[in-house]
Amino acid sequence: MAHQISVFVENKPGRLERVTEILAKAKVNIRPSRFPEPTNTA
Repeated sequence: MAHQISVFVENKPGRLERVTEILAKAKVNIRPSRFPEPTNTA
């Protein structure tokens, strides 16, 4: 059974890597994802 999660991380070096390390240690398989373009809200 597939489940969907959303993860929001800061756009800084290493942040996404840290999230994927945590998921890998928990034996979570990651399938292709879509990464939206950042928007300028300033």
